[in-house]
Amino acid sequence: MNRALLGLLSVPLLAAAAPPAPATRPEAPRKSGTARPNGEDDAAGWSLLDGVAIQADDRAVTFSQVQTFLERQVKGQAVSTQAQRQEQLQKARDAMVLQSLESQAGQSLGVDKAQVDHVVDRSMADLRRDRGLTGFQDYLAEKGENGLTYGEQQTRDLYRELWERKELGEPALGERSTRDDFVRPSALYTAYAVNKDALGQPDQVRFQLLDLLSRAAGGDEACRERAQELRGEAVSGEDFGKLVLANGATLRENLGVTDFYPVPYLTDEDLRNFAQSAEADDISPVLPIHDERGRLVGYRVVRLDARQAGTPAPPFTDRDLQEGLRRRLRGTWQDRRLGEARDDLRSNAYIWTSPLLGSQEPPAPGTGAAESPSAGPQGR
Repeated sequence: MNRALLGLLSVPLLAAAAPPAPATRPEAPRKSGTARPNGEDDAAGWSLLDGVAIQADDRAVTFSQVQTFLERQVKGQAVSTQAQRQEQLQKARDAMVLQSLESQAGQSLGVDKAQVDHVVDRSMADLRRDRGLTGFQDYLAEKGENGLTYGEQQTRDLYRELWERKELGEPALGERSTRDDFVRPSALYTAYAVNKDALGQPDQVRFQLLDLLSRAAGGDEACRERAQELRGEAVSGEDFGKLVLANGATLRENLGVTDFYPVPYLTDEDLRNFAQSAEADDISPVLPIHDERGRLVGYRVVRLDARQAGTPAPPFTDRDLQEGLRRRLRGTWQDRRLGEARDDLRSNAYIWTSPLLGSQEPPAPGTGAAESPSAGPQGR
């Protein structure tokens, strides 16, 4: 059944992401009078043109609708591997489930359907007038729609918007706002105080790293002693790049020089502490190197190659700053409300997806961390 369905649908992304068909399959009984669209007889006797891919409460979504949505979603993106196809298919599936539930929730609000149809008809009429008949048809073709399906999609989108506005307490179709989104001065100042460091531009630093690995030096203690010797040479004026080229385990092709990193976002605590007060050409003490599991794997000496001064946050009295904080706070509140409402929709809904759309859960991430140190400091 899977092979016949995918062959008749002729949808490359769906076919590529679908699970493999079993090696053997009993042949279905032949039915007379059935043929493929191209006129050839179907070996299985059936002519399956489409099917239900997703059932979300009362709405069924077909494979062709999923394919159209998927093509729009991946347009302009490089999708070549099986993992990428499966990831895009899962995103399309989840998005279509959620959109179906939201549009049905909007329909259940009891808004006059004639009013909704009037808004959609007027929107389509405006689009035809602005683009002309030929431009309007080209626009629909680009989206993989026709006049009927485009109108249906616009109706569903309008119901989704009504549901979102209802959850956010915003006015819709003549109704009054039901939620107070005024940002109190105390909330505004708290947001400023908590995020003050992020509102400005922090100092950025570039390092030159001389990394030594314990396994190459004959043990942790021998590695630490060798790092101490090389630090003494650097402090005495030896060219740090030559020391890295002759002894370094990482970034030798760059003579140990890293990119610029914002100081507050350095995840290595020793590097961050050194960078907070160091000036250009300062040499750090010998610092430990740990792998992703926190195990000691070597030692390093760090030279601060360059420092770029940041800019402080604007004062709280800055009007543009306050307006930006208000927008961010409202956006955060709205995202939280919609997230909670969508979780409720999913938890209370009946959802079924065809096995042809792949596994219900995304693939588990790979395991097995490397035990060698990173090539440089990592920013959050």
